[in-house]
Amino acid sequence: MIFRLLRLLLSDSNVFEAATKPSKATRRSHRPRRQPPPSAIDESKNYYQGYYAPKFPEKYRGDPDDIVFRSSWEKIAFQWCDLNPRVVAWASEELDVEYFMKGVPYPRSYFPDLLIYFGRGETMMIEIKPAEQKQNPDYENRCKWAAARAYCRDRGWSFRIWDEKTIDILRPLVKYWYKARSAELKTRKG
Repeated sequence: MIFRLLRLLLSDSNVFEAATKPSKATRRSHRPRRQPPPSAIDESKNYYQGYYAPKFPEKYRGDPDDIVFRSSWEKIAFQWCDLNPRVVAWASEELDVEYFMKGVPYPRSYFPDLLIYFGRGETMMIEIKPAEQKQNPDYENRCKWAAARAYCRDRGWSFRIWDEKTIDILRPLVKYWYKARSAELKTRKG
């Protein structure tokens, strides 16, 4: 990973493309490649999860057939990124950020929930957590978020943690954009 970051920093290539291009090293190997039903409720884990099918797959940086949401909040955030006309591109769990924990002799991998690229050149890394975990993070999350903040600071990006209050703000925007862009979506299907 260190050599990949050095190559990224020293190359003249576009950071946008290089940072979001999926590779075998940054892809999670445990995710199945087959598409199950669009969403499913996992009774054993008591939360909503499934695959997200983007309305505008050209905006997604990665494999648009392999977008996994692990909660209903992530699904709403994905819809917001997909339908928002200000979002130029987005990715979910496509970037590997290495972090260290005290007592662990090797680096661990953190895959942020979202990377969002806006038209005005702003890039945001997003983690989605309940407000309780945001206010009182455990040691592992503090290590992940410190590494994410440093990673973003080095690139001029911003790092945000969205909780249920943020998702509640996004929910009506998703409904509005879906209605506003419905004609465009119909012409894309036909």
